[in-house]
Amino acid sequence: MLEQTRELALLRVVAMTRWQVRKTILAQAVIIGVIGLANGRGRRHHRLLRHQLTSVPLLGYAPAFALHPSLMLGCFGLGLVVIIAAAWLPAERAARLNLLIALQYE
Repeated sequence: MLEQTRELALLRVVAMTRWQVRKTILAQAVIIGVIGLANGRGRRHHRLLRHQLTSVPLLGYAPAFALHPSLMLGCFGLGLVVIIAAAWLPAERAARLNLLIALQYE
């Protein structure tokens, strides 16, 4: 949000409402968060599968590998809640910017 201070102030001067600023900041956080959560999930499943395949020569057996869709969706939902909670304070701060000071920000 600090990097976008001047741009957000300019948008507020032109015609953006405080609520639209909040929605913009939250939408940016959700988009970045969803990409990160999906990437993390994919890497974790890839790592677990690779571990299962390589453990047979080492251990003599393969550990059980099971996907639990309800747990996966629950963790994804909890991750989204954490993302929105973490982005709420910067969004609130951006909505309440002093426009004159923010336009001079470099």
